[in-house]
Amino acid sequence: MKMRIAGSRILCVAWLGITGFTTLGLAQSVPTDKADGDKADGDKAPQEVQTPESSPAKALELTYKTYRGWDLVLPQESFARVSGDFRFPSLSSSPFTARLDGSALRIDRDADGELDAKVEGAEGLVTLRSQTETSDKFRYSVRLKRTNAGWLFAASGAVLGILDGQKIRIIDQNNNGRHDDYGEDAMVIGQGRYASFLSRVINVRGKLYSIEVSGDGRTLNYTPYVGATGTLDLSSRFATKGKLLSAIIRSEDGTISYNMTGGPMTVPVGEYRFYCGRIGLGRNVVNFSKGTVRPVTVVANETKSVAFGEPLDIDFQYVREPGRVIIDPKRVRYIGRAGEMYDDWTPFGGSPKFEVKDVLANKQIALAVFGGT
Repeated sequence: MKMRIAGSRILCVAWLGITGFTTLGLAQSVPTDKADGDKADGDKAPQEVQTPESSPAKALELTYKTYRGWDLVLPQESFARVSGDFRFPSLSSSPFTARLDGSALRIDRDADGELDAKVEGAEGLVTLRSQTETSDKFRYSVRLKRTNAGWLFAASGAVLGILDGQKIRIIDQNNNGRHDDYGEDAMVIGQGRYASFLSRVINVRGKLYSIEVSGDGRTLNYTPYVGATGTLDLSSRFATKGKLLSAIIRSEDGTISYNMTGGPMTVPVGEYRFYCGRIGLGRNVVNFSKGTVRPVTVVANETKSVAFGEPLDIDFQYVREPGRVIIDPKRVRYIGRAGEMYDDWTPFGGSPKFEVKDVLANKQIALAVFGGT
């Protein structure tokens, strides 16, 4: 977007035409947050304290389910490249051969040496079947999509069980065939479709359980969590006109994770980092990332609350040339109260308004908005 102006004594100001949002002073640089995984010396993950009085573990049998109409939203979804055969050596000794047939992909879906599945077009789904090393049945469904870089795949199934009347689904988010990669795989507790990372300690109907999932995804062993706990609340003070769909946190070591949309939640004590979230308003969905949100420390028997959402600041870059100022819509960022960053979003009410003023004369020189709003 370009704004033509005269003179050199200018001030560029942006504001939002919606209640509850603040105006923002101009910034020539966009702040960046630490890389994912950076941590300060002395950071500690939540610790579980086991005692001799701990209850014996109970076993929950899990069953595999294929999702043909995939609608689960993962915190770190990834697609892996189809390069040669599908191999899951820790679970099945049988390779599933995959070969190109023109632009289509042929797959030996039951590991019997015959290419009996053919995926054409831009995407498809295939369920791989064989046996494990212990002669148990192995089943694994994959979503496939064709890109300019070749064929890619991601898990299209989950292992499912019921604990205390709540559905638990575990998804192989890193696509290695296993379901026990804490902090890397994903899980959904309840009827929702927004997943957290796979967690070693889960909250089911307000109760904490320590869990151990078998690599083949057949069993989940659980015991009541024994250790110090506190309360964390990311949703009660979330100021938004939309609905909070997800707010994912995880411990410093990544092995404990929750979706914090249900109000105050009991969690093990320790330090947590916000990872990502989503807001829904009608059919529109807005993603937000950690930005510069600071780590949160939960201490025993206390409640820690964090305020996200409105009012928002706008951070933008501009280029000043003789007679004009250029503002790129892609370089405009919306920043919430806690430092969270909202992406690919036009606020309710339309584009921000950009005003260029002669500071000395206190006179507006130009007013512009982004097109298409």
